[in-house]
Amino acid sequence: MGKYEKGTPKEIANRCKSKGLQKLRWFCQMCKKQCRDQNGFKCHLTSETHQRQLLLFAENPDTYLKEYSEEFENNFLKVLRSTFGTKRVRANEVYQEYIRNKMHTHMNSTKWHTLTNFVIYLGKSGKCHVDQTEKGWFISWIDQQEELRKQDALHKVKAIHDDEERLQQLLGEQAERAREKQQQSLEANTSHPTKLLRTSDDEKITFALTAKKPTVEELTKPSTSVLAMSYSIFDVKTERKTKSELELLDKPEKHQHKDNFSNGSTSKREIKDNYRKEHGML
Repeated sequence: MGKYEKGTPKEIANRCKSKGLQKLRWFCQMCKKQCRDQNGFKCHLTSETHQRQLLLFAENPDTYLKEYSEEFENNFLKVLRSTFGTKRVRANEVYQEYIRNKMHTHMNSTKWHTLTNFVIYLGKSGKCHVDQTEKGWFISWIDQQEELRKQDALHKVKAIHDDEERLQQLLGEQAERAREKQQQSLEANTSHPTKLLRTSDDEKITFALTAKKPTVEELTKPSTSVLAMSYSIFDVKTERKTKSELELLDKPEKHQHKDNFSNGSTSKREIKDNYRKEHGML
């Protein structure tokens, strides 16, 4: 059956149909061909090109399934990120925006059979925030770069706090060691009385006084105490000598004074006797 001439109503109708989104069940992902109706899809399944693609898929089905699933996920997240950002929206709205592209990867060729399963997968993998309400499933994209920046900032703050805690711990340990050393030095300098332990009551108590033996230098060297004693004795002797000399000097003066006094008294008597004799004679 040949193509209709350009400009005819049938050709215009076919062109309008090809512009819009066709039914997903009439799309062949392996051949990337969209059929307009069920009859055309059956004809495509019996074609030679489709049979060859089926043989390739049968050889390694997991690889093709994984490839289509990754492609669908990446394109879906790209639409969500570029169109809605981190805003909370309905999952069906994002899907409708995604399937506007006529050559998009269809969900029936992926490992997710429904949109609900795909949304649950996005929530479990941590790529989107997912919540279910009466109106359906809602999703919001998680900015991984922003999350990474937040994590880096938290790691930096934690590292700073860890350094400060480590420094405080080291300072505390140093202060504790210094206090222990100071306490040990004080205990070593101060002597405490100890109890007398006796094994038996009849045991004798002996005291051993260990005197230090003087060396040859100490014996030959005069001690300061002996010199001090000799100086003190010499001072006493000199004091006594000076006192005795002063006494001796004072005694002649006293005797002389007494002699003078006695001489004076004798002269007076002689004068009286002479006077009496003279008057008696008169």
